[in-house]
Formats: sequence, C-alpha cells, structure tokens
Amino acid sequence: MKNQSITEAMLQFIEESPTAFHAAANVEALLLENGFEKLENLAEELRVLYVAMTRPKEKLIMTGMASKLESRVKQCAAHAGRQEELLSYQTLSSASGYLDWILPAFSRNRCFDGLYEQFGLAGNADNPLYAEKIPVTIRLVSPAGLVEGEVLHQMERAVNEQKIMEIPKQPPREAALKELVEERFAYQYPYEKEKQIPVKVTVSQLKKAGMEESEIGKELFAQEELVPIVPGFLKKDHVAALTGSDRGTAYHRLLECLDYRRAYSITELMAQTEELIAEGKMTKEAAECIYFKSILAFAKSPVGMRMRNAFLNETLKREQPFVMSVPASEADPSYPEDETILVQGIIDAWFPEGDEIVLVDYKTDRVKEAGELKKRYEKQLAYYQQALERTTGKKVKEKIIYSLALDEELVL
Repeated sequence: MKNQSITEAMLQFIEESPTAFHAAANVEALLLENGFEKLENLAEELRVLYVAMTRPKEKLIMTGMASKLESRVKQCAAHAGRQEELLSYQTLSSASGYLDWILPAFSRNRCFDGLYEQFGLAGNADNPLYAEKIPVTIRLVSPAGLVEGEVLHQMERAVNEQKIMEIPKQPPREAALKELVEERFAYQYPYEKEKQIPVKVTVSQLKKAGMEESEIGKELFAQEELVPIVPGFLKKDHVAALTGSDRGTAYHRLLECLDYRRAYSITELMAQTEELIAEGKMTKEAAECIYFKSILAFAKSPVGMRMRNAFLNETLKREQPFVMSVPASEADPSYPEDETILVQGIIDAWFPEGDEIVLVDYKTDRVKEAGELKKRYEKQLAYYQQALERTTGKKVKEKIIYSLALDEELVL
C-alpha cells in the first residue's frame, strides 16, 4: 500500500511540476534507506539473542526490567490466541528490547499464567501452543521483594554468627595433641621379626615343567651346582657347555616320559629320545649328554621293574607337584613355631603297592657312595613323604633314592 501511494504521488507531482517530483523522490529514498537500516539492526539483535539462549548446557537464567508491566502483559494477552509459532512481522519490527520478543513468545503458553494472574487476566487454553510442556518458569520480582530478600539474608547470617559465638570454647589441647603425636611416632610394629619369614620355600630346585618358584621364596635344601661333565668332543662353538643341573634336567625329562614297554635296549631308549626331540620336549644338546646305559640299568633294576608294573597298570605317577604348609620353625629354628610357611616341590615318581605307597627319587649327583645321597636328601624325601600321606591318606612304606651315577638304589 505504501509503494502504491508513492506511485500516485509521483504521478501527481510529475503532472504538476518536475521540480516537485524530484524533491519527493529524494525524500522517499531517504525514508526507505532508514527503514532498511533499522531492519538490519533488528535482525542482528535477533541473532545475538539466539546465540545467548542456545549456548547454556544445563540452565539459562534471564532477567529484565520493565516499566508499565501491566500494559505490556495486556498487550500480550491480546495475542494469546495467535496459533502461529512465529511472531508477527509487526511484533518483531516494533520491538525496542529483548523483552518485546520474549514476552509475546511465552504469552501463548501456560508458563505465562502466573503473570496473567497478577493482573486478573487469563491465557487462551484453546490455543494448541498453550498446553505444550516447556521447561520455563517466569517469576515477577518487585523492588520491595528484592529488599525483603536481602533483609532476610542478613538476619539469617546474623543468627548464624550468634550461634557460633555461643559455642563454648574448648580448653587448650596442645598438651593432649603433643602426647598423641609422640605416641603415634613411637609406635613399633609388634610383628617385626615375622616380616623375615618367607611365604614360600622349595624342597628342591624346581623343574621347568613344574611350578615356578615365587620371587619371595627360597630353597630349603640347596643342591650344589655340579661342574660341567660334557665331553669336549660334544661341545660346539655356538652352544654353551651343559652343566650338571642341565644334565639332571635331561635325565628327569626322559624318565618322566619313559615308555617302560620300550625301555630294555639302547636302541629303544635312543628311539624314545628322538621322539622327545621331535615333539619339542627335549633339546638335541640335552639328549647328547644322557648316558643310555645308566637309563637301561635303571629300567632293569628291581625298582625299575616295580615301576614298569605300575606303568602297565596305569598307577605310576611321575613329576607330581605339591604345595603344603609346615611350621615356619622347620625352615629356620629362629622363626616362631605358631607361624606357618608353604613348602613346594615336585616328586619324581610314586606308585601304590597294596594299600601303601612307594616313593622314588632319581639323583644324578656324582658321589662315591650311596650313603652321601642319604645324608644329602633324607630330609627332603621326608617332606615328600609327608606331602603324599597328606594328599592321598595312605602310608608311604618305602622311600627309594636311585643313583644314576652309581646305578644303585638306596632304600631309606
């Protein structure tokens, strides 16, 4: 309509006077320019308001001051029936502050009812926008209410200060605190000696195929390291010489896996060794240090024949690990008798005969006579006996040490 009136005026001015036409055209252009600039400023303010209202993550608190609030609320009530979500162009373009946009936007929802009630008005419940649930709370705060709130806060603070002042003063506690600190720092752990007791000890050096020794354990009966016995012609530049401990491990591995049905000739024993090498259960270097005549002599010995019978009856147990508790004083007389430690080990072999058990232990130590082995390992086999009798509930009737170096068995 505005452009139409401008056109009519322009035509009239052209007819009457060209000079008047040019003057009117300049005035209209100035008015249009000022209107566009105002709309651009309002659009920028809308963008600022949008950014401010969409940045909070949990809660947004907006405050505003309004004069003649009743008049504003009545204007909002006039638009309460508008069902379009967007505000009208007139409302947007005539705004002089953010409240002129925010109040009309909320005035169509029930969250505005509190303000309506302040001035005896009511919202339009027939508007679909009225019943929509939005997380908005509108509070009206007057200057008198602000003053009243501050007064109540100051009164509460004064009351709390008075309560604190009325708390009875406690007597000086420096002496009591000093005594408590001295008592705490003078405390001594009553079980200091027990800290030296190992949690676990081993009966003999553990084999790689058995349990691994705990880092805090120690060997209860140490076996002396034997000097290398590998013949010089078997040594190679790229392979380190095997020690007596390595030799003992090789013998134990062969006896652990020995098939007693094929153990009565050197050829059969060597064939079994080759099978172990092929299966990765023994290295070729370890196999080369085995003296097969000693293994053959063992297989044909009285204890070897008894083990063969148990093997055929599937009652032969070999390389059996165990863990048991014993009084700590058995490991060291200085340890308290009421403390216990764990003893672990691996039993070379055992088998039942009747209702009792026969315990066998192989030794590769180079000794001159079997009596040396008895002195060295008698207590070790006593622990083996104790472990077997605890776990099986049967009595050990024989403890046999077989010396592979002497080809001789020793009954303890």
